[in-house]
Amino acid sequence: MAYYTKKDVIEFVNTNNDIILKKNQKPVTPKDEPLSQLENGSDIVGFFWIDYDDQGDGNVGINFKGSTFVRIGADLYTDDRYALDLFHAQSEGTTITEIIQKRIDDAKKAAKSIVIDEQNEMQSKINQQIKDSTKENK
Repeated sequence: MAYYTKKDVIEFVNTNNDIILKKNQKPVTPKDEPLSQLENGSDIVGFFWIDYDDQGDGNVGINFKGSTFVRIGADLYTDDRYALDLFHAQSEGTTITEIIQKRIDDAKKAAKSIVIDEQNEMQSKINQQIKDSTKENK
């Protein structure tokens, strides 16, 4: 299912927390954290745990499990990227393809900005070193 009510998210947290505790394990996210996030109307609610499964003969399987739920309405959440893209496309009156392309373009712009910032910082350090060495040589 791609869409969940607040009640569904609470059930997800409680059910999985019970399973974790029965295995004598602890969640990465304390149970109270996502429940209070839901109560406070947070836009993002997450619950995660590391699942250790005995695979026999001394082998242990380690799996990171959980989910992040994004609020898309007063009592509506999703943990599915496609459902979130669909929601944004419908809200903005556009297509899912355009939403995905915008995300790709935004990521490229952000990456370029980081590279430019790093280049500017490096150039600034070089200029300062040149300036310092010039002062020392005088």
